[in-house]
Amino acid sequence: MTSIKKPQVFRVVVIQAGFLAMLGLLLTGYDKTVAFSALCGGLICLLPQAYFTLYAWQHTGSRSSQMVARGFYRGEVGKFVLTIVGFAIVFSRFRDVNPLALFGGYLLILMMQWILNARAIRLHEQMEKRF
Repeated sequence: MTSIKKPQVFRVVVIQAGFLAMLGLLLTGYDKTVAFSALCGGLICLLPQAYFTLYAWQHTGSRSSQMVARGFYRGEVGKFVLTIVGFAIVFSRFRDVNPLALFGGYLLILMMQWILNARAIRLHEQMEKRF
């Protein structure tokens, strides 16, 4: 009996966090408000994605299909709520926010998420075919 292995989507969150830290350091030399705004935007995308990843990939296999579906649903709802709360907190608590940098950081991490997750799943499928 073989088991279904989980794709390496957890690495995506780590790669995104490292990229976001480097982006913040680079932008700090340019403008601290822009750097802070971009970091906030990136975190608004990254933290909900980490939550989703935790719940969506918690279970695998056909025997636990209901648990898999429940995990994806819980992860997606939580991701949506955390994203809304993140933007609400930033806009209500911080006066010096550059909206262009905030949404730019969010979109940059979001695009990274799409590309890296697609690559991780494609790599996972290739590995499954080999064995």
